[in-house]
Amino acid sequence: MNKSLNLAPRRDAKFEERKMVHDASSRLYKALERACQLHTEHLILLRLGSQQVDVQDIQSPVVRFNMGFTHHHRILSAMLEPVWIGVESIFNESAKTSEEYSEDENQRLPTVKTNGLKHCSSTSSVISKRTKLSSVRFTLPAPCGSGSSDSSLIGKSLDNPPLPDFCIQHDFCHELEKCRRKSPKTKYIGYFEKAGPCQHLVYFSPPTSTHGSDTVSLAEIVSTMSKAGASDRFLQYKVLRLAGQLASAVLQFHATPMLKNSWRSHDVVFFGQSSLSTSITLPHLQVRIGDSPSSSNPPITRQEKPPKRDVFVRNPYLFNLGVILIELAYQAPISSLRQESDLINSQNGKHADFFTAIRLSEIMAPSLGPAYAKVVRKCLWCDFGEGVTDLGDPALQASVYTNIVCELERLERGFAKLQLAD
Repeated sequence: MNKSLNLAPRRDAKFEERKMVHDASSRLYKALERACQLHTEHLILLRLGSQQVDVQDIQSPVVRFNMGFTHHHRILSAMLEPVWIGVESIFNESAKTSEEYSEDENQRLPTVKTNGLKHCSSTSSVISKRTKLSSVRFTLPAPCGSGSSDSSLIGKSLDNPPLPDFCIQHDFCHELEKCRRKSPKTKYIGYFEKAGPCQHLVYFSPPTSTHGSDTVSLAEIVSTMSKAGASDRFLQYKVLRLAGQLASAVLQFHATPMLKNSWRSHDVVFFGQSSLSTSITLPHLQVRIGDSPSSSNPPITRQEKPPKRDVFVRNPYLFNLGVILIELAYQAPISSLRQESDLINSQNGKHADFFTAIRLSEIMAPSLGPAYAKVVRKCLWCDFGEGVTDLGDPALQASVYTNIVCELERLERGFAKLQLAD
């Protein structure tokens, strides 16, 4: 008998939390699309590694997000300086299963009575099937860093006066402008969707950076590092920490509008004034919301066709993670590491990144060790022994968590000890 058939996918608290973040973030993006009607394009800088799932017990989850929010100014043709907000996504007691919602948010399917908390995103309905929760009760926590645990005071802040729901009343950007002109009486602003499976409570949050609003992408950083001397390169444990944060982000945001399947190092940004002086300790995911051609999910007309998927890539989210891990290892962009053989094999350059990445993964520089190279190859090939390539599959998610996220965290701890990290 094959013993592997009796092994359940690895599950622990952190793994379950990532699935809650996945569900909440998908709902939050849809709410953000409806929160402002004044501007056609918005940008959020979503801090990675800061999502917290507040679980006083397993039946009371609240997912917290921290982000910079801004919009495109048509006259200046630029994005304005972001306003820092926090969002607490609270799963409602009356949350329905994802099957109860059609793809069109305005068309509701018949309600089915349930006794437990069911996640609300269709892409993650599999999450709740193996975890049955009964009669959910919520206690609204204080915002991050507020230091208050008195729920009665919080409730008073929310009810006097009642906070608006930006999806159906008021306009979020207009409300922010009012807050700029007049100091708000409370740090709470309102809701991104007050009714429904998830309630998104919005409040002002301290900036995650003291370096102003200038951002530098990871692509710019590795490009600069490739031309810098050895003394300017990042320490291994810092590289591994960032790698683990990005791997975790794939599990949290795959198949949501927060993360494109074509994501690359230019979608990851840091706050700083130059590529050489910027720290890589606080990564943010740059997410566009609106009708820009560069939006995460641009509309497809009848004349347009969705981009063709690379026939060699089994899972684009994991493959692009593997490419970024290679760039971190070499601290150089993948395009600068190509050889003539990669272009010859790639049919006139159409699949150059694939052949370049595969070749480099087999001769990975020893600075991060053979275990790191193995992680990279697993990402590139989506080879986890599960027989599936869709990250919506719970078994594959569990394997990615164990073999990629946990392994990168283990490597980081080992290098941190060697390099006497804090």
